[in-house]
Amino acid sequence: MPTPSHCPNCGAPLSPGQLFCTNCGMRVDASGADATQVNAVNPYAGGVADNGTAVNGTQELVPIPPVPQDSGASYQQPSHHPSNHNHNHAKMIGLVAGCVAAGAVAAALVFHFVVSPQQQAQFQQQQQQSDQALSQAQQDASNAKAQADAAQQQADAAQQQANAAQQQADQAAQAQADAAAAAQAQANAQKSAQDTADQQFHDTLVSYYDALSGYDRRIRNAATNFNNNYLSASASTRSGYSDDATGLQYELEAQVANLYRLSEPQNSAYATQFALLQQCYNDCYHRISVIADAWTTDVQYSDPSSHKDEILEPIQQDNVHGTNRYKTDYDSTYPQISL
Repeated sequence: MPTPSHCPNCGAPLSPGQLFCTNCGMRVDASGADATQVNAVNPYAGGVADNGTAVNGTQELVPIPPVPQDSGASYQQPSHHPSNHNHNHAKMIGLVAGCVAAGAVAAALVFHFVVSPQQQAQFQQQQQQSDQALSQAQQDASNAKAQADAAQQQADAAQQQANAAQQQADQAAQAQADAAAAAQAQANAQKSAQDTADQQFHDTLVSYYDALSGYDRRIRNAATNFNNNYLSASASTRSGYSDDATGLQYELEAQVANLYRLSEPQNSAYATQFALLQQCYNDCYHRISVIADAWTTDVQYSDPSSHKDEILEPIQQDNVHGTNRYKTDYDSTYPQISL
C-alpha cells in the first residue's frame, strides 16, 4: 500500500517512502497497519506499550488526534515559532537548577538531622584543627621564607664585605708591589749610574796605569844619565840633562795632582787599584825629584868634581842600604795593580 500524502494522526504532509511522521512520530509506512490503532512512538527514543508505559526507559509520547477528513476543511500545520523552543529550553534550565538546589538542601537537612550533635561538634572541631594546621603551616612557611631571605641578605652582605676586603687587600698588595717595583727601578737606576760612573773611573785609571811604565823608564834613564854625567867637564851636557830631569819632575807633579783630584765613586770596585796607582805615581815623583835637585846643585859649578858630596846629598837622603827607598816601594807596588 503506498505511503499516504498526509499523516493520518496529525495531518502533516508526508514524502513518498517516509516511514514515520516527522511531526508526531507516528508510523506511516505501507505495511497495512491501521494508523488509528498504533500509538505515536518517537523512533529515536524507543516505542510505547499499549498501556501507555514507555519502552526502553523513554518518555511516553501523547498521540495527536487525527484531523477530521472533511472535504471542506484544509490542513493547518502546527506552529513551531522559535520563541516556543527558547521558552522550553529556559524551563529545562530552571528545572535543573531547582534540582541542584533541592539536592543541596536535602544534604544539609540530612547532615543536620541524621548526623548527631556530637559528630557535628567533632566534625567542626576537626575542621577548625585542619584550618588551624593549614594556617600554621602557611605561617611557618612565611616565617621560613623570611628567615631564608634574611639569611640570604646576611650572606650577600658578608660577600660584599669579603669582596671589599679582598679589593682593599688587592689594592694594598698592588701598592706594595708598585712601591717595590719603584724602589727596584730606582735601585737599578742608581746601580746603572754607579756602574757607568765606575766604568768611567776605571777607564781613567787605565790611562794613568798605561802611562806609568813610561814614566818609570824615563826616570831610570834620568838616573843613568846623572850617574854618567854629573861630574862631566861639559857644562852644556850637564845643563841639558838637568833640564830633562826638571821637566820630567814638573810633568809628574802635575800627573800626581790630577790623580789625587779624581773623584772616586762610592763603593767603587777599583778603590784599591786607585790607591796603588796613587802610591806608584807618588814614588815616581820622589825618584825624579832627588835627581832634579842634584842637577840643580851640579850645574852651579864649572868643575863639579870638587863638589861631589854636595851634589849627591839629595840623592843620599832617600837611599836605604844603597837603594832609593821610593824605587824599592815602586818595584813592589806596581805588580799589584790590576785594571
